Amino acid sequence: MIKNPTNKKLAVTLMTLTIFYAGLKLFGNQRDRSSTFRENIVAIDTSAITSILLSGSSDPIKFHRNNGSWEITLLSGKKVSAVNSKVVNMLNSLQRISPSSIATKDPQKWRDYQVDSTGKRIEVFEGENKSLDLIIGRSGTIGQRGFLTYVRLFNEENVYAIDDFMGSSVPTTPASYRDQNILNITPDSIEQVSFTYSTNENFTLENQDSLWQMDGSIAVDSIKTAEFFNGLKRITSKNFADDIETTSLGTPSANVIFQSGNKREITITKYDKVGIVHSSTNPENYFSDTAAINKIFVAKNYLIQPQEN
Repeated sequence: MIKNPTNKKLAVTLMTLTIFYAGLKLFGNQRDRSSTFRENIVAIDTSAITSILLSGSSDPIKFHRNNGSWEITLLSGKKVSAVNSKVVNMLNSLQRISPSSIATKDPQKWRDYQVDSTGKRIEVFEGENKSLDLIIGRSGTIGQRGFLTYVRLFNEENVYAIDDFMGSSVPTTPASYRDQNILNITPDSIEQVSFTYSTNENFTLENQDSLWQMDGSIAVDSIKTAEFFNGLKRITSKNFADDIETTSLGTPSANVIFQSGNKREITITKYDKVGIVHSSTNPENYFSDTAAINKIFVAKNYLIQPQEN
């Protein structure tokens, strides 16, 4: 019990100041958080987006929506089709960004988080209006399974930590958004494969009662034939030959036609002059890919069953 009146007044004053300071810290921090921390830093309407500019470690990628479909303008000025679902997936990943904390407010530390010129910048436009300007920085891990990525709005200083978001969900190469398919088949559905070569070493593989034969009667090596078909299940390439003028390709050096039970045909064409391959399943694109060519175009003698001595 405080008997001295002076001490009692000091105690009351001290208690009042303590309560005031605690309240100031509590409500002051809330005001500071509300004025600097963004609960939502990405607010885009994917249906209203007309163009996207993505720049980072590689050359800038320019996306434009043309009659509902996305296309990419290459550095050469050539316009190529993008796979709509790949662009949509990239935009959807941005919409899932939800800040968990502020990593720093100090511009001097931007490089540490790679949210300066070393990061990848994505600008989203709705007509003339820029609805998003975001820099995606480095990623890290939380514990043994969690992960996070640091981001910054281009015109702001705050660097945010985003849990469960990977910067790799926003690729920075045009090929990542294009149709990379050369061949995608189910081997069991193929009934006939016809090989045509400029050297006239032509032959046909036919599935007769679940056994493959060449040209109707020649036995094939079952192991090599199985390996051949297994290698065809899904062939893709990022090596687009965009600078090739198709008129300069000349006469094909080889064709392979895959025919399935429903009479659907897939034609793969090879041009030896410049090492180019083309698929009827992806008619817009040409590829420069030796590995793909070697999987598809095999020699007749390679598949023939060796004769027993």
